[in-house]
Amino acid sequence: METAEDAGGAGGLTQAPRRLKKGKVFMSFEAEVIPLFIGGILAVSVLELVVGLVFLRGRKAARTYLVGHVVSMAAGFFFLVRSVFANWLNFHPGSDSISNSVSFGLFGLLWALSVFFVVALVKDLARDT
Repeated sequence: METAEDAGGAGGLTQAPRRLKKGKVFMSFEAEVIPLFIGGILAVSVLELVVGLVFLRGRKAARTYLVGHVVSMAAGFFFLVRSVFANWLNFHPGSDSISNSVSFGLFGLLWALSVFFVVALVKDLARDT
C-alpha cells in the first residue's frame, strides 16, 4: 500500500490518483481489477442461482433457501466492494472510518445470513434422504 506522498510516482498507479490528505493510505489497483471483481461476483452468483434452481426443481423450501443465500451473499459483496474500492468508485462519505466500519459490518452480517441459508438448505435436503 502507498501513502499519499508515494501515490502517482514512477511505477505507481495505472489510474491517476486523486488528491489525498497527507498520510492517507491509498491502495493501488490495475484498471481492470474492479470490473473483473464485480463481474466475477455477478457471474458466479447467477451461475449458482441458475444451476441450483435447476437441480432443486420441485423442492420449494430448498429453492427458497438457495435464493436467500445468493441474494444475501450478493448484497454482502456490495458492501465489501463499496468499502475496498471506495476511492476508485468516487464514493466519498463524510467519514471514511465510520463508512468502512459499517460496510464491513454489513458484509459480515449478510455473509452470516448467507451461511444460515446454506445450513438450512443442507438440513432440508438431508431430511428428505
